[in-house]
Amino acid sequence: MIILKNIYRKIIQESWNIGFVDTSIDDLLVGKSIQIEWMKHSYEDRWFADPFVVNVTDADIVLFVEEFCLREAKGRIAALTVDKATKVLKDRITVVEKSDHLSFPQPVCIDDTVYVMPEHIGSQRLGIYDMEGEYIKTFVGKTLTDAVYTDLFDTPRIFSTSMPYPSGKILEIYRLDAERRFCLEDTVIFGDRTARNGGNFFVHQGEVYRPAQICNRLYGEGLCIQRVTYQGGRFIFDDVRRLRPPKGIIGLHTLNMMGDVKVVDGHWIRNNRLSRILFEWRNSEK
Repeated sequence: MIILKNIYRKIIQESWNIGFVDTSIDDLLVGKSIQIEWMKHSYEDRWFADPFVVNVTDADIVLFVEEFCLREAKGRIAALTVDKATKVLKDRITVVEKSDHLSFPQPVCIDDTVYVMPEHIGSQRLGIYDMEGEYIKTFVGKTLTDAVYTDLFDTPRIFSTSMPYPSGKILEIYRLDAERRFCLEDTVIFGDRTARNGGNFFVHQGEVYRPAQICNRLYGEGLCIQRVTYQGGRFIFDDVRRLRPPKGIIGLHTLNMMGDVKVVDGHWIRNNRLSRILFEWRNSEK
């Protein structure tokens, strides 16, 4: 199996990179084209995806990302420092690394302390780590995929898809109960495969939005921005904008922001027919 995976990777030459969006949120929501400046770096043995903004200063942007190492064929969680003006990667440090794959590193702030909550498919739990990579606490005793924690509503909740259908139509909602445990509160079934999170919930002009991944044909083929409301004890998700990747890119599956900084990730493969056929075959059922 490992040999087949290595042959597949050599054929398609898959890569991801972090992009900084120049288009305003207002323009994105009304359907205007997205303008992206891609991060500049010199690494050839790894790629970067799933960006979350941790901090922004006058000079730098700090991100949590999935750093996928080609030689080891797995992701780890890294913190990147990017020059705000030039978008050049200045520094990187490893935050969390396991023997298997980690991704989607959402920053979670609890009692003024920032933790990271990554997806860990090889674990039967969802939890948080500190900045030293130490495991702190379990939130949900189940394998969740691209989970997002938010306290934008009346109490903290976690929204997530789960195995064995991480890119399907069902979104699970977990609510923090009186005993400080996250328990399943509800499930929402979407009309198509747009249940999987694509980033943090965000507020714009008093309304709450959720970036979601479009996975109808391929995993992470685009983003769906949904307006989120809470009515009569149920969450309602209404499509506002479906965002497709710019020309030459086959995927766009994360959108996050802080202040005036907005980040996405872009997905490339080798531009030939065999690469595309293999990629679509392998990813159509993710």
